[in-house]
Amino acid sequence: MTSDVAFTFAAEPDLRRFRVALAHFYRPSFLLVRTTGVLLIAVAGFLLLLGGRGGTVAGLLLGAVFLLLAPAWIVRRTAVRVAELADRPATYRVDGEGIRVSSDLIEQLYRWPALTTVAEVPGILLATTVGAAGFVAVPTDGLTPEDAAALTAFVRARVGGA
Repeated sequence: MTSDVAFTFAAEPDLRRFRVALAHFYRPSFLLVRTTGVLLIAVAGFLLLLGGRGGTVAGLLLGAVFLLLAPAWIVRRTAVRVAELADRPATYRVDGEGIRVSSDLIEQLYRWPALTTVAEVPGILLATTVGAAGFVAVPTDGLTPEDAAALTAFVRARVGGA
């Protein structure tokens, strides 16, 4: 383990913040879901213009579900499923080894080579893992603006093979 500890801080659970992180992480997948919704609406609308009746209303409704409701439902459902782990006070340690998240139930270490991208979402520093298989959300809203900026710079300098 490295000895160059850069940041260690605790954060209270915030499911709203977690849902924001999920929504940001799922954005590429939601693009596909929403595109499917638009295509369903377009095809159903075209068939409706041609005088079709059978599946056009169902196609319009299904398209609207894909376009408007599915992304929110996916985020909500995922947040509910992991709430027991995510809705706990946690300690974050960001150092030369990586990002460590600890609570009374978990201890996770994301080493720098496992993290490929980093995004700043309001109140969150979101680092995505290799293959976009997962993410670690580091809350920054409880830090001073200076500490949040220093943490962000520290993480950005190490993520993605920089």
